[in-house]
Amino acid sequence: MDKNFKMVSVVENFSSFVWTDRYYSAGDFELYVPPTIRVLTQYIPDYYVVRPDSEHVMIIDSVLLEEDDDGYSYKISGESLESILKRRILWTDTTLSGNLQDAIETLLNGSIISPSIADRKIDNFVFVKSEDEAITSLTIEEAEYSKDETIYDIIEKNCQEFEIGFKVTLTSDNKFAFTLYKGVDRSYDQTAVPYVIFSPAFDNLTSSSFLKSYTDYKNVALVTGTSTDSEGESTDLSTVVGEASGLDRRETHIDAGDVQGNTSVLTKKGNEELAALKKTEAFEGEANVFNMFVYGKDFFIGDMVQLEDAFGNTGKSIVSEMVFSSDGEGEKFYPTFIVPEEDGDEEE
Repeated sequence: MDKNFKMVSVVENFSSFVWTDRYYSAGDFELYVPPTIRVLTQYIPDYYVVRPDSEHVMIIDSVLLEEDDDGYSYKISGESLESILKRRILWTDTTLSGNLQDAIETLLNGSIISPSIADRKIDNFVFVKSEDEAITSLTIEEAEYSKDETIYDIIEKNCQEFEIGFKVTLTSDNKFAFTLYKGVDRSYDQTAVPYVIFSPAFDNLTSSSFLKSYTDYKNVALVTGTSTDSEGESTDLSTVVGEASGLDRRETHIDAGDVQGNTSVLTKKGNEELAALKKTEAFEGEANVFNMFVYGKDFFIGDMVQLEDAFGNTGKSIVSEMVFSSDGEGEKFYPTFIVPEEDGDEEE
């Protein structure tokens, strides 16, 4: 579609097409088409690409003429509408706190929907409030963001932390509708909806691998930094975050640099970096999304499903992305799974 959402063409003649929808972040696509004159009139940066089996819309970012052993082809690529949030930065240092959804709405109002600078406004961008208690009950502790951060980075970081999704979809009246959402738990931990299980026993999970690693795990950090006053005098600061003792204690040092504050700033910085040095648990495999449990009918992006391998390893995982691939070998549809944070917390 063009910038006015008018259909330009139907994509039929291509050698490869990969489309990825994501839960926590923007999706993307790559499309390879033959080198014809029509390409330059149909595939233009800021035009849109849609497919009927996805609620997402992609924006063309790049049109590249490439040469390989088979000759020339055009590579068309871009990201989904969520990438619009990368076009806006914080204009001033900002502190977010309280209800998470309200905080994000305020952020979007100030940068896109009703900003004080009229040129920053995107007329057809709207915020759609979620009524789901899984969203409305979330709160954010006081968090400071600097004016050089993008709106996208702030929202993506918070959504990953709370394990919720965000999306920008195109409505029937051509509005860019932003909303937060939470996937449905379809694992063994609930009884409200039917289970969705991927397992060799059901012939819908192949080439699986299970990893549990403590390689990078740390649980106590010595955090140091320097505070400089208005007269240029510096003071060394330090604090300790995390708790553990004996053989279970795994220490690390975190340099917070010039913190321009007190030990509470060090504590926040330490907790953020220590959280990334956690135990790793991963369950990977190629899933058949049309055998027994069908994507778009039985489960969706963001849902919690059950994974099992042939050796009894089992656990719940979030469907974090869905990949649609089409080339000379045929079509493939496969999900990517991630282990939720709460599972790691329970093990610890």
